[in-house]
Amino acid sequence: MRITQVVAGVVPCVGYGGTEPQAEWLATELARQGHQVTLIARPGSTNPLCEIRHASSREDALAAIPAATDVAHFHG
Repeated sequence: MRITQVVAGVVPCVGYGGTEPQAEWLATELARQGHQVTLIARPGSTNPLCEIRHASSREDALAAIPAATDVAHFHG
């Protein structure tokens, strides 16, 4: 399945909790299970198992969602 997750912050986050670590955990586990995961987050975000697309605004995030996405999950 092709899954896109949209996060309002930077992942991985350092020094705080909240939505970002939850979204990163979910994205990583979905990728480990064989799903194709795209993670859309603020510039500076990284994840070795997911395709990362950077977005600085809501409009940028919406435009970054791949056309072939089966499920889009918005965090935050």
